Parts: sequence; structure tokens; C-alpha cells
Amino acid sequence: MAFHFAKDGFQKCVADATSLISEASALPVKDQNTAIRGSLMLIVGAFDFFIHEVIRVEVARRVASCPESVKLKVPFSVAARGEAHIGTEIDLFVRKTNSFRSFVGSENIKECFSSISLNIWSELEKFSGRDSKVTRKKLDLIWRWRNRVAHEGDLVPSNSSFVYWEIYAEDVLDAAGFLVDLAQDIVDVIESVTP
Repeated sequence: MAFHFAKDGFQKCVADATSLISEASALPVKDQNTAIRGSLMLIVGAFDFFIHEVIRVEVARRVASCPESVKLKVPFSVAARGEAHIGTEIDLFVRKTNSFRSFVGSENIKECFSSISLNIWSELEKFSGRDSKVTRKKLDLIWRWRNRVAHEGDLVPSNSSFVYWEIYAEDVLDAAGFLVDLAQDIVDVIESVTP
């Protein structure tokens, strides 16, 4: 299907982050940890990009072939531009609507996929045998970890000496592997349930 751009972009970011972690081992520990935090941010941000792109492409595809499977509240101004322009207008509308949203937390991903009438967690469980509770829990843990780095500077709260939380390359690499596998499973599920 047309998910190559999403997959390629995500895989490039994961490869760059993994490379950064590997090369950081030659740096002083403080700088290694900064590189590891940056790698985490790149990996999770790339997963968010991946979900945005997959949904954008799938909404456009479904609007063209099976519009009843798409649950969008499209303004009249978008629909009124005519059938010749509807694909482009829907694409722009989805981009704009989702531009301020994050699709990393499990509830956000569930909501995102509901726009194409897909309960992603139950479909993943059926298709790949993933335990949806375990998958969602790990995804939410990664999301909170990313938010702690992004919004709190990864600093231990109530510590006046500005001490960072511990961070380990192995944990970030494990998160990357998890997100890569989840991304592939999501693509496989969408391709298998295409109406």
C-alpha cells in the first residue's frame, strides 16, 4: 500500500537514533545520557509522525473507495469544493485537524483509528496475537517517559541540585524495537482489514 513514506521516515529516524546511541559511547557519561535522551525523543517523535501519515493516507484511500468507513466531521466548505477536489481537501483537512495532536498514547491511537472505523487494539490482538493490555501499557510507559524528557527536562522533581533521572541506552533501544514492531503490525492490520 501507500505507507512507504511513513515507514521509510520512521525507519530512518530509528536508524539515526540508534546510530547516535552507538556513537555516543565514546563521549563522557553526561554527554552520552544527553544523546540517549535525544534519541528517545527522535524515536517517539518519529512514531507519532508514522501514525499521522498512516491515518492521513488511509483516510484518503477510504474516502475514495469506501467513504462510509470514515468517521470525519468535515466542514461544509471542504465538501462544497466538489468531487474533483475532495481528495486534496480531505487530505488538507486531516493534516490540519491532527496537526496539534499526539498519537503516541494508547487512548489517542485508539481514537485516531476510530476515524476509519477500526478498533486498532482488538484488531492487533486478533491479527498478530499481541496482548492489547500489555502493548498499551508499554506504549503508555514510553509516552510518559518521552513527556518527562520533553516537558520536565528529565529532571528529578523536588531535587534542588538539578539531578537527571537515570537513562540507559538498552531501555531506549528496547523502546525503539517495540515501536518498530508495533508500527509494522499496524500496517499489516490495516492492509488485512481494508474494506
